[in-house]
Amino acid sequence: MKTEIQKNNSPTTRKFVPAESILKFIIGGDEKLDTMIVCKTTNVALYTTDFALHEAFGSLKDYDEISAAKIRKLAKFFENVAVHSFEFMEKKPKPVLTHERVEELRLLALRFDSNKS
Repeated sequence: MKTEIQKNNSPTTRKFVPAESILKFIIGGDEKLDTMIVCKTTNVALYTTDFALHEAFGSLKDYDEISAAKIRKLAKFFENVAVHSFEFMEKKPKPVLTHERVEELRLLALRFDSNKS
């Protein structure tokens, strides 16, 4: 995740949540990430873009188990993570999500699980 300090000298740290972290959050496997998102801390402001969400959702496979509990966890994500427009922030259109990018994101998101065992 990218980290930025707000320019107004506020103690709040802004952290960008990239697509691979969102995917990891949805399919599970990182307790630290889950805690950071679900248990919002007062000194960290999490944010992402609509494009990062698109990439994460578009990288889900039919065999990924998405239970009602995970959907409720995702609702918590939207409660605690600000979502900004990629096109507005980057001043360019959203790229197309390719099969190669999906595989890259899945590799990044699942790598933590395979290293954990």
